[in-house]
Amino acid sequence: MSTWLHRIGSFSARRRWLMLVAWIVLALGAVALNRTIGGTAVDNFEVPGVESQAATDMLKDRFPERAGATAMVVFHTDAGAITDPALAAGVSASVEEIRALPHVLAVTEPLASAMSISPDASTAFTSVQFDGTTADLGRSTLNALVDTAAPAQAVGVQVEFGGELPTVLKEESTGPAEAIGVIAALIILLFAFRSVISMALPLVTALTGLLTGLSVVGLVGGLIEIPSVASKLGTMIGLGVGIDYALFILSRHRDNLAAGMDIEESIGRTNATAGKAVVIAGSTVVVAILGLQLAGIPFVAALGYSASIVVAIAVIVAITLLPALLGFAGTRVLSRSQRHRNIAEADSGHSGWVRWAHWVAYHPWRSSITATAVLLLLAIPMLDMQLGQADAGTAPTSTTHRRAYDLLADGFGAGFNGPLLLVVDLGPTPDPTIVGQVTAAVAADAGVRAVSPAQVNSAGDTAIITAIPTTKPQDEATSTLVHRLRDTTLPDVTADSSATVLVGGPTAGFIDQSDKISTRLPSFIAAVVAMSFLLLMIVFRSILVPLKAALLN
Repeated sequence: MSTWLHRIGSFSARRRWLMLVAWIVLALGAVALNRTIGGTAVDNFEVPGVESQAATDMLKDRFPERAGATAMVVFHTDAGAITDPALAAGVSASVEEIRALPHVLAVTEPLASAMSISPDASTAFTSVQFDGTTADLGRSTLNALVDTAAPAQAVGVQVEFGGELPTVLKEESTGPAEAIGVIAALIILLFAFRSVISMALPLVTALTGLLTGLSVVGLVGGLIEIPSVASKLGTMIGLGVGIDYALFILSRHRDNLAAGMDIEESIGRTNATAGKAVVIAGSTVVVAILGLQLAGIPFVAALGYSASIVVAIAVIVAITLLPALLGFAGTRVLSRSQRHRNIAEADSGHSGWVRWAHWVAYHPWRSSITATAVLLLLAIPMLDMQLGQADAGTAPTSTTHRRAYDLLADGFGAGFNGPLLLVVDLGPTPDPTIVGQVTAAVAADAGVRAVSPAQVNSAGDTAIITAIPTTKPQDEATSTLVHRLRDTTLPDVTADSSATVLVGGPTAGFIDQSDKISTRLPSFIAAVVAMSFLLLMIVFRSILVPLKAALLN
């Protein structure tokens, strides 16, 4: 590996214009292809083999008009009551526009029932039922829904959009947070290297790799379903590893130059040593991320594919484009003062780290015991870790689905944002009383605030019941409620009948996702460590080195 990496580094330094132009063409070509034939993000959260997915599949088969995505349109006023004639007219006009939209199957009347108006009469909602999933409908459907707010807003009513469709199809921006990270990196790099060139090179290579990687992910999105969050995840990981890998190489090259080595020879040797570390590190990261396939959830596996593409391209950029840029930079990667120092002075700049490394090496037991104790202390919270999906209540207040969430929670209770959809399979010999028994048993649970009247399909073999928890979707008590209904309450009610009840809906779906991930986590970790062990064993031709890495991981 070292030999061919040395050749790549030397070639890139000598033919730096060729390498630079090649990467410019490659990056711009990837962007152009992605814009032309790349796929669009698809948020498909299906989880095979869990109860909530079985409930959705049953609805698609027997109750298709209730199997699609839903949305909640929330109307609010701070002045008077939402039922005041002038405000009510605007609300009704917006509801009529919603009814006229394509893909809308049903819309409830927000002002016709006391159940859809808050006790203080300031807030009302309408529930919208669509004929397809969020993945089928896409953002065009959401945009059309948002446009219906105009009549109500014209009379002074606040209109917000929450529920499944707006929350799932929210815009994933990669703006302020990533920009702050880049600025922080610039400051740290300038402080560490005291050279503008050394500060810029890691960011230039990281951003080049990120631009190319995300474009390739977009092209892959034309073949498989890639979630919208993949771009944010790719940006986060791509910037991190891109800067990190560039720093491996840049730091070694600066040390070589400070020691008096020729520029091109330093680039070749740096690529053979630090570049090797980059390839090995990148390979283990790719192996670990691809291990997400073991979660058994398609959209999680797709996140792994997209992130691994970004990491792989970051590695390629680091060992090809960066050597070319180092050739352009020459000795300017060193600070002005370093260029005029002698070798002894240059080496003394690292004396603090060298002394630390020597102390650790000469006190292995003391160092390892102390480090292990600190790590175990930091790991204690893992024992009480709760896996789950963030609900709309964690979104910024600038988003409409967060404002809708808050209005519904304030007006109707925290659990209103996480309804559970109970799908009752009445069986081959339907018992006419079983639906009422299920409704009564669920309503009697202390964790349930309200239960809607059951709806039965035209074939008479399936019913659906909506239960509103007392707690918000992300609350541990809501997860406990779902498991209690599935494990105890519902089986007890249906024990003497041919009916079965499945607990579904978005909230139950997210709980199932978390449960499946937590169940698969030990095997996922074991598989990733094992694959990394084999990879490192092949690279280093050693048992001790990969064993040490596996234990530390």
